[in-house]
Amino acid sequence: MDNESVVTWDAGYRGKITDTFSLDATVFYSEYDNLRMIDDGRWICTYGYCEDGITLPGGTAIFRNSY
Repeated sequence: MDNESVVTWDAGYRGKITDTFSLDATVFYSEYDNLRMIDDGRWICTYGYCEDGITLPGGTAIFRNSY
């Protein structure tokens, strides 16, 4: 197998609006070669209701994923 590789371009800006407030923005783009992974992602909680029967406040959603 060939090695996995990634090339990423990243640009960002940070502006100080006031002494107590700043604004940050970042844009990035990545290109992957020879990526290998195993994905078993699934939703375990949606709208606060979980598959094990518990209820979470505020309509919380949880997506579990392993690579």
